[in-house]
Amino acid sequence: MEFLLYAMRNESVRRKWTELILESVEQISKLIQQMDVKTDEKSKLSSEELAWTILSLENGMAIFHFIAKDNVPVKLYGKALQNLLH
Repeated sequence: MEFLLYAMRNESVRRKWTELILESVEQISKLIQQMDVKTDEKSKLSSEELAWTILSLENGMAIFHFIAKDNVPVKLYGKALQNLLH
């Protein structure tokens, strides 16, 4: 969390971290395309949008786990990910 705040205040760190995030999104998006994930008609998320969603879910849940410890359901991330990809 502290590094997130540091990156928001330091332009060179923010730029570097942005590059890393964009690389992650690209890699996840390519994997999703390879998996040929079919989304239902309601969601219509592109592979890139799904990648952003997955990365955000992962990071958000990690932060909450560090704060709330064992109060975060252990298998929730996996269940949510399955729900997104099926």
